[in-house]
Amino acid sequence: MDTIVRSAMAKWPNVPDLFGWLSLDERGRWRIQDSPIDHPGLIEFIGRNYDVDDRGRWFFQNGPQRVFVDLHYTPWIVRSTPMDGFVTQTGQAFSASTCLIDDEGHLLLARPGTVALIDDRDLMALCDRLTRRDGTPIDPVDLLHKSASIIDIGLDIAAGWLPVERMERHEVATRFGFTPKPAADAQPRP
Repeated sequence: MDTIVRSAMAKWPNVPDLFGWLSLDERGRWRIQDSPIDHPGLIEFIGRNYDVDDRGRWFFQNGPQRVFVDLHYTPWIVRSTPMDGFVTQTGQAFSASTCLIDDEGHLLLARPGTVALIDDRDLMALCDRLTRRDGTPIDPVDLLHKSASIIDIGLDIAAGWLPVERMERHEVATRFGFTPKPAADAQPRP
């Protein structure tokens, strides 16, 4: 978090929280009341001051004011990099131990405690990396059928072979402990 933000928090500790204005879409774009933010400096500032509270509510600390983020899906959105890694919407490297496929066909990367949605612009290239453990390619369309077996199917990337698990979209937030649409508390935070 920026030093200037920490100073503002100490100077004005009782600024009310803000809900319902800022969101993160499924392509990692910040939005103010559904309009995309395009200013590079503001995007970087939000990214540097993006955090989560102890209730799984993600927020942007804007000086003394905490601006809670409505998540269109997950708190992290990742893009693949030329070196076969992944980077979040805030520019941080993201490593994973598992690949998830949800009931809507989204691919997600997970590690203990957190999850990231893979930006849909990277799906075609990554679907070509779905293989059996022995390296045999699979048809990713087959994974969309709930009856299809996913035993020994994984995402083969430079960091290793990530096993694929199925998950229902509505279960993701609960499993990974985040609140997609934060609401104000009855009592303000201390």
